[in-house]
Amino acid sequence: MSGIFEEITLGWDGKQYKIPANRVMAAIGVVEKHVTLGELAKWQSDPEKLRLTQLTAAYGAIIRFAGATVSDEQIYAGLFQQGGQTQVVAAIQGMLMMMIPPSALAGKADAKKKPVSKKSGS
Repeated sequence: MSGIFEEITLGWDGKQYKIPANRVMAAIGVVEKHVTLGELAKWQSDPEKLRLTQLTAAYGAIIRFAGATVSDEQIYAGLFQQGGQTQVVAAIQGMLMMMIPPSALAGKADAKKKPVSKKSGS
């Protein structure tokens, strides 16, 4: 039986860091010490509720879990450099995608593709 998760690749400072599929559940636990799936989803749909220190703590924890050597302060400062807003969005989306099993995402995509059956009124 294969696991429900796939390998995750995260980036920082031009380098890529990988979390093997069999370590993704542990990585999710690391993220959830700082932010929940619900909070990430809320931030994605309503950026006004975003707490940057909470986001940087979560991303810092996960990128260090993957092997990077970077402080939360460095990540926070990076959010204010050129393209920082794009990095915020990417961090939120990346953590969301990591926390949702691929089969659940595929199910949502399949549900969107299924035609709605219409009954004729005879």
